[in-house]
Amino acid sequence: MYTYEKLDNGLTIAFEEVPSVYSVTLGIWVKNGSRYEVGEEAGMSHMIEHMLFKGTTNRTSREIAESIEQVGGYMNAFTSKEFTCFYTKTLSEHTDLALDILTDMVLHPLFAESDIKSEKKVVLEEYKMYEDSYEDLAHDLASESLFKGNALGKNI
Repeated sequence: MYTYEKLDNGLTIAFEEVPSVYSVTLGIWVKNGSRYEVGEEAGMSHMIEHMLFKGTTNRTSREIAESIEQVGGYMNAFTSKEFTCFYTKTLSEHTDLALDILTDMVLHPLFAESDIKSEKKVVLEEYKMYEDSYEDLAHDLASESLFKGNALGKNI
């Protein structure tokens, strides 16, 4: 059973406790994605997703990665048409660390010019690889046809 709680600041927390599990998955879901991008903004949500791993005012990109890896955890993110999610999976004893890192990434990103240039190349390479996946390409073409003229038909 999931429990939802809306805080005074507008943040909604959803959680499920599974007593037999000794790990925790934390995610920060941001309401953005290709659906909300206009014109030249196309792809910006995906680019921002990448940039949040490049460092904060408090941590370098290496410190972000190593802090989770050193405790045996995992961190990743994804962008969809309506959301970007940043998440970690760790043992429950490392919940505070994982939450600190995620909130630091979302609230204090650097967006250094040199990182923007290099990460733009990475995102464009991902896009090219994605076009080589016929299953993904077919899904995008179907969405484009089904949602013609609607932002939901745009590629992420």
